[in-house]
Amino acid sequence: FTYDGTAHSNAGYDVAGLVGEDAISAVVTGSITFPSESPVANVVKSYEFTTGTPGNYSVTKADGELTMTPASVEITITAASDSKTYDGSALTNSSVTVTSGTLLTGDTLVAEATGSATNVADTETGNNTVKTGYKIMHGDEDVTANYDITVVNGKLTITATDEEFEISLDDDEYVYDAAEHANAKTASSTATTGTTTYSYSFEENGTYVSDLSSLTKVDAGEYTIYVKGTNPNYANEATTTAKLTITARPVTFTATSEEKEYTGSTITINGLTVSSGENEGLVSGHTHNVEFSASGVEVDVYDGTITAKDDVKIMAGTEDVTKNYDIKVVNGTLTIT
Repeated sequence: FTYDGTAHSNAGYDVAGLVGEDAISAVVTGSITFPSESPVANVVKSYEFTTGTPGNYSVTKADGELTMTPASVEITITAASDSKTYDGSALTNSSVTVTSGTLLTGDTLVAEATGSATNVADTETGNNTVKTGYKIMHGDEDVTANYDITVVNGKLTITATDEEFEISLDDDEYVYDAAEHANAKTASSTATTGTTTYSYSFEENGTYVSDLSSLTKVDAGEYTIYVKGTNPNYANEATTTAKLTITARPVTFTATSEEKEYTGSTITINGLTVSSGENEGLVSGHTHNVEFSASGVEVDVYDGTITAKDDVKIMAGTEDVTKNYDIKVVNGTLTIT
């Protein structure tokens, strides 16, 4: 026999050696269901003479043999495909079914799919895999060898949610130092999973770039940064703004006070020492035009003010950077004793 999922038997028998019209009726019992049972004895369980005298014979019984060869049934088993909208939890579906061909009578498929998808990025063909060790069972008997099995993995699909997520970027502040500055802080997202990609612009309708450090400012001022965030698990993009503030650099110019003895002549003071250093002072390499001067007349005692000659100007080479400084001028005193 060839395996087909059912029990097979053959009750036939042959009788040799009877004389004349004598006859024997026999009962033969034997059954085989699985190839693994081969061979099974096909037993002459009993017999009786239907005609003739039993005493005239010496009867010998010879049992037969039942064998079964494996079948070769082509089937395809396919892991389930499934989908859902992103919610932060894993999507699984462990079912596996026969999608082509037919199982033989009494046979059942024992198989499990082990794929899992949480994020939109996890979606790909064949990501719900059939676990190794699948088999075909007939009761407690493993009959997998009777099948030529093709395995097809399923697909678990995560679609983006319409729910919104938020992004944030803190304000940032620097004191003017003639260097380029962007917002040094990193944007953050409330998206639970998936990689949020940020892009930035200094103009509301400007060109967004992925690298905030490529958007820099040097001069003192307050700048609005527009931030956009996208996440593959969310259908909508999120936007927000932050401030980049570069404050004017404090600098103080102080005249050196002078004391001169009365000589009877007009006294003029020029080019007195200038100190700049209170608070931040000048950026290295920057120059100023501050020069203090004062003059007095013949007096016994004179107290006058040493003042800056011209408006203060600070230069970076040939560039006027005065606007980037918060300038304070402290005058001195000329005293004639």
